[in-house]
Amino acid sequence: MAMSVFIIALSWFGFVSLMFCFTPVQKAFQLLRRPLDAGLGAYLIFVGISHVAAPLIG
Repeated sequence: MAMSVFIIALSWFGFVSLMFCFTPVQKAFQLLRRPLDAGLGAYLIFVGISHVAAPLIG
């Protein structure tokens, strides 16, 4: 589970760095960046908390 979260985060940052190579796409992507960053951040925090809490809950 932790490895899949790491792969998702790594692919996301690779996607962001690839998008900044293309200037026309960069301007359109800036409009979507904040909601996507917030959504991905919330998802990663949720997965991290559930990954830590799962053994405690049993």
